[in-house]
Amino acid sequence: MDLSGLSLVYESTQPDEITLSFLSDNGKDQDLVVKGAVADLKRLAFEEYGIDLAAIEDVAVIRSRLAGYILTADCLLSTRNAPETVDGITTPAGSAQQSAIRRLAENWRNRRDFEESYLRHSREIEATINLDGLPNDMEALRDT
Repeated sequence: MDLSGLSLVYESTQPDEITLSFLSDNGKDQDLVVKGAVADLKRLAFEEYGIDLAAIEDVAVIRSRLAGYILTADCLLSTRNAPETVDGITTPAGSAQQSAIRRLAENWRNRRDFEESYLRHSREIEATINLDGLPNDMEALRDT
């Protein structure tokens, strides 16, 4: 995957690093547009994490959808006996994309430099996603 446009904006060639920087800071949104890297960002999201953002043009909406997808998919993938879909968000079938989502979410959760954005997005997603369908018994939550 060619990340040259994104690497010019985010000064990295690592998909997770680019994605975390994008999710955490809107300060480079104009650079993404000017350098024509929005399409590269959508391609990265699809190939690496399995989310199709092709129809969305607004960078803020892309950020919101990607954050919701990553956090919800990570929750589904981490909960024993969870459904494959919650509020229209479906986990990807491919194990490489599932691993990428879990790795990204774990890094986002644990890195102090991204802590504020993780908390902000988590609260927004928690307020909008209906998690009532998730198993909430101790056995299911033990590994979550």
